[in-house]
Amino acid sequence: MSETSELEPGGYVHKAVVTPTGIYAGMALVDPVSGNPYAVGGNGGALLDQASAAQTANGVSANLSVIGYRELLVAANVTAVAGTTPTLTFALDSLGADGVWYTLWTSVAVTAVGQTVAHLGVGAATNVAFGATVRLRWTIGGTTPSFTFSVSIIGK
Repeated sequence: MSETSELEPGGYVHKAVVTPTGIYAGMALVDPVSGNPYAVGGNGGALLDQASAAQTANGVSANLSVIGYRELLVAANVTAVAGTTPTLTFALDSLGADGVWYTLWTSVAVTAVGQTVAHLGVGAATNVAFGATVRLRWTIGGTTPSFTFSVSIIGK
């Protein structure tokens, strides 16, 4: 196998891995300093696919690289709710260059079974640029609250 590289605008390297027969095997945008690959936007992809589980406390997802994506779809499916006056809110945060997390979007309070969907990006329903790294955060309130939910974030 051989590897070719081209410098893309912004200092990113476009790498192509080629098999001995010359067939194009794949590509990735990589950070020229760390060499870590970035997701390539345009075709869409699941950035987060959190399986359904009961949650009783606040939480956050792993950090998600969104370089190359112009739009994000956040979709949460709440299938069970228990407790006294339980509330659940979802938020999407972006990591600033200063290392501080900034809230880009917060859902309305969820108090019953149902779905919550948000479309984020420049020109989307939630018109916002989201930077290079995001995370999903959820906040649970009430007396002995429990929510069973799954969440997906899809980039395009």
